[in-house]
Amino acid sequence: MKRHIGRAAVLLALLTAVTGCGIPHIRRIEPVTVPERPETEASETETPETEIPETEIPETEAPETEPPETEIPETEIPETEAPETEPPEPALPDNVRVYAEEEFYTPLTEDVRAICLPFMPETVSNIENGYVLVGSTWEDPLCADLALVDLETRTVTVGRYDFEYGDEEDYYGYGFLLFLMDGRPVIFDCGRHALCALDETLCTGTLTPLPDDSIYGATLLAPDRLAFSGGLTGFRDAVLAEDGTFSFHALPVSLPDRCDEIDISAALSDDLLLVSCYSSETYDSCCGVYSLTDGSVTLFNGPGYNLSVCGGYLIESDYTKAEVRLYDPARPEACLSIAVPEACYLSWPDPDSSHLYFLNDTEDHISIFRFDPDSGLRVDAVSLPVPEDSYAYVYGVRDWNGDAYFFYEREGVSSFCRWEADEEGDGRIGFDLLERDGGEQENQALIEALYEEYGVTVYTGTDAVRYMVGYAVLPETDESLIHRALEELGAFFAHLPEGFMKEVVSYYSSLDICLTGRIIPERDNRNSISDATAFTTETNGIELAVFDINQSGIDKTVAHEFMHVFENTVYHIGWERDLEEFSRWSMFNPDDFEYRYVYTDEDGNTYNWDDNGLNGQYWEEGSDPDGIYFVDGYSMTYPTEDMARIFENLATAWKYDLPGYFAGEPIQRKAAYLAACLREAFSSIGDETVCVWEETLNPDYTLDYFRENYDLEAWLEEHAVG
Repeated sequence: MKRHIGRAAVLLALLTAVTGCGIPHIRRIEPVTVPERPETEASETETPETEIPETEIPETEAPETEPPETEIPETEIPETEAPETEPPEPALPDNVRVYAEEEFYTPLTEDVRAICLPFMPETVSNIENGYVLVGSTWEDPLCADLALVDLETRTVTVGRYDFEYGDEEDYYGYGFLLFLMDGRPVIFDCGRHALCALDETLCTGTLTPLPDDSIYGATLLAPDRLAFSGGLTGFRDAVLAEDGTFSFHALPVSLPDRCDEIDISAALSDDLLLVSCYSSETYDSCCGVYSLTDGSVTLFNGPGYNLSVCGGYLIESDYTKAEVRLYDPARPEACLSIAVPEACYLSWPDPDSSHLYFLNDTEDHISIFRFDPDSGLRVDAVSLPVPEDSYAYVYGVRDWNGDAYFFYEREGVSSFCRWEADEEGDGRIGFDLLERDGGEQENQALIEALYEEYGVTVYTGTDAVRYMVGYAVLPETDESLIHRALEELGAFFAHLPEGFMKEVVSYYSSLDICLTGRIIPERDNRNSISDATAFTTETNGIELAVFDINQSGIDKTVAHEFMHVFENTVYHIGWERDLEEFSRWSMFNPDDFEYRYVYTDEDGNTYNWDDNGLNGQYWEEGSDPDGIYFVDGYSMTYPTEDMARIFENLATAWKYDLPGYFAGEPIQRKAAYLAACLREAFSSIGDETVCVWEETLNPDYTLDYFRENYDLEAWLEEHAVG
């Protein structure tokens, strides 16, 4: 640098001196060749002296013979004559490093590369203008290692944030969140209940304590604004000032009638927030949209599990049903139901992301599927290796500039990675978009009434569950069929004892009813009914009942499936109290009878009848009813189906005549025992209550009667059961 300046100074001085003499430019003088004299002129040899008279020679000017003018091209000295030398780059601070591309990235696969960081990353901020803040407590849980990464220039600035706890035990259970706000790195220190805004060097920061110690979550609303919640009935927000401090403001909120707590899940716009509402009385939860302007909350149909935002949609994931629902903020009454691809799960969406990411873990690789929420199509996929006899995880997926960024951890080593995703896609996996038509408003009113009156949640059309263990179901969107099914559900519930369904629902996190089209069994599974019209199952605390609403006689099917629900509930109640739990049921069958414990025969056909004379499928009026023990051949598959077949007839006796064989002793005793077990378990069945399924039974057959006359221990010993 000094040499370059010195040479330039000399040239400048020379130019100044020349132009000071009045010469407009500098010419280069070329040498001129002078011709040789002829040899006749004086020679160097000595000649004899001859006296020459003096003659005065007139002075004449010798003709000037100037050399011919040769045009000399003007040549200016270029200013850049001196060779250029790049000035040395200023020394970077010790905590900043700029990487070449080959240093910054380590290839993991053809499309995925790990980003160079000085520590193993653990959590990440939003991506703002190509910057991302990465943090970790891997090295020391009492402080956070930080790295501010410029993804465009490949510059990494490192720093450290001290949690200032006395020891690791004091810090345990707390955490931190990272944000980039108007270019400033911000740490939400959950343990200290404070916000710290750092400068871009990560060396200095300004700490602002939060006004409420119960706050545990923060949501980025705008580049300079955060919102907080913590199960509170009101919210606060924080606005970042230029000096790095935060100012706090209380936000108004009007809670819906059935909710007493509310939490922020994500920001939808400058004014609208996605929230989840909760009732500590009924244990219900639901999702909604909260307006910062007036504090109002508009509820959605969904129960409100695992809420986030992606591409302008509200995302609700329900792993118990392998289902993801997308709500359009402009249409709270509608949603898009997504059946999660088999063996996949949704990566928690980033609110700034424009894609959904599903992950699939196998023994040797992790697959990441990228979906477009607008079209419902898969646009790209990539696989990452899983070390042999080890494990690997992918989490914290972020979108920026068309690529995906995420954490990839394997064998205890964590990396922050970039996936150069393809936006073209192949569309081999898609979502069916929900299109509501004009006939749904009345049905929606019925769905809401069933929820308010009985606590059940009903899904219809493409909202209904698509896949379940052992079955797949097709959606049915005919509003007239949906309406008929909803009315049958309402009629069945109306004939139950008051408060009975609410008591049933209380033993589950949710009781969901799906009104669907055709139910498709899993191939070669003899526990999947080949011509199923309905089924029930419980998964992770959610009781689910699925009905094909194209069938005739759906009223009896509803009663049948809810007997399965009631039986399952009795077992839940049995954990709290000592109950009969249908333990004597098989004592009412012929001694040599055994249930098949399988639904289909070897050819895959459902056991719907059995011509052995024990069931009433072909029973004729006038025959002896005392020889009938089962309603039909299907009753002989499982004890649960035996009970449900009997119950479906009893529960609809208010509208259909009972088959004649219900007067026989075998069916009467079974029916009475079933009713006695339900009465013992459910407190909503009072002493003076006569249930619809009890109206045709012999009142002498009480639970005490069965306990006195049917010795269970002796029967178990005789039949070597248990």
